[in-house]
Amino acid sequence: MTKIHKKLVVLIIIIVNCIIIMMKCNAGTNSTIASNVDVKDRLELIKEKGVLTELNTNEDIDMIVDGMRITDERKKEVLFTDVWYRDSDAIVVPKFSKIIDKRDLKNSVIGAREGTLALELAQKWQKEGLIKELKLFKSQSELLSAVNTGKVDAIIMDSSAASYILPKDRTLYLKTLTIYEPEIFGDGAAAVRKSDTTLANAVNEKIDEMKNDKTFLKFLKNMV
Repeated sequence: MTKIHKKLVVLIIIIVNCIIIMMKCNAGTNSTIASNVDVKDRLELIKEKGVLTELNTNEDIDMIVDGMRITDERKKEVLFTDVWYRDSDAIVVPKFSKIIDKRDLKNSVIGAREGTLALELAQKWQKEGLIKELKLFKSQSELLSAVNTGKVDAIIMDSSAASYILPKDRTLYLKTLTIYEPEIFGDGAAAVRKSDTTLANAVNEKIDEMKNDKTFLKFLKNMV
């Protein structure tokens, strides 16, 4: 997990921990009501577990916090929290690469991470004959390693992650293309099951509080 993703996880844990503390403070006054509820919602279960895990087909998973991009297709499957930040795509190449702009990708092998909008963009370029070959990678670390070691000529990734990681990781001899106009823009947020409205509302409430007292803005500035 990259540092930027770790910080996003820390942020959501802070938010949920605040919610848990708030609920525990109210536990005494609400104990009679709670005892009459047979089915507990996700937020109540998180409070009892005291931990937060990521969302997938496993019922034990609570939430996706990995800076997930909001799309119409994903909205059909999950319930997003309020927007955290806006992001776009970036092309990353070795520092001494001969690739100057998008036109130079025609004879290049491009890497992208599975399940991302960057992959969808790369697949579109491949269909249009704008790139030579496309290779898929399961994680961001594998993706960065591939371009750093010459397994691919360039990669497509989120600009926020690239701007944070590349200057800080001295093992990566990479740069982003400056002569490139991003083609995909999107809003990042956390995601929960569509039925977990109580959890989403509680997270949104805490995010609003952190935005109002500037805590959220300071946190995001430290990430990039």
